[in-house]
Amino acid sequence: MALRSKWTVRVDSLQTELCVGIYAHEKKPQPIVLSLLISGMAETAPSQLAQCFDYEPICRWVIDVWPHSAHTPLLETRLNELAEQIFSSDKRVMDVWVGIYKTQAFPEAQRVGLERGINRRQFEELHQHQQDLLTHPAVLAAKSRLRLRKPHALAP
Repeated sequence: MALRSKWTVRVDSLQTELCVGIYAHEKKPQPIVLSLLISGMAETAPSQLAQCFDYEPICRWVIDVWPHSAHTPLLETRLNELAEQIFSSDKRVMDVWVGIYKTQAFPEAQRVGLERGINRRQFEELHQHQQDLLTHPAVLAAKSRLRLRKPHALAP
């Protein structure tokens, strides 16, 4: 069995554009800067990329895919989306720290944003809670009622 060690990937000041915020002008893409720490157990002496934590797929997703997602009002939502992408992409990831910042929120500030550390257990608990909400009897009943409703015909 190969020896394993804790490795940490660091990504500093990765730039992208996202539609995020509560103001009308934030419904359009705006510059976002983020930093990441991704930690987990991997081969101590890797000899091929598959034995390592590969940062490129996460960076490519942030730059190429994420900017095409729908607007959301909260930066917290964006942070959670990124954490989910990271944890879902590699089961060896045990801890993630994300800093996500708007660069145009206040002219007097270089950046304004938030940071969060999350471990795999917290991620899995949140994911399970979200699934439980979707399958809660009250939610399922409400969805069923909406499907059964037929639009009323307009009277002439």
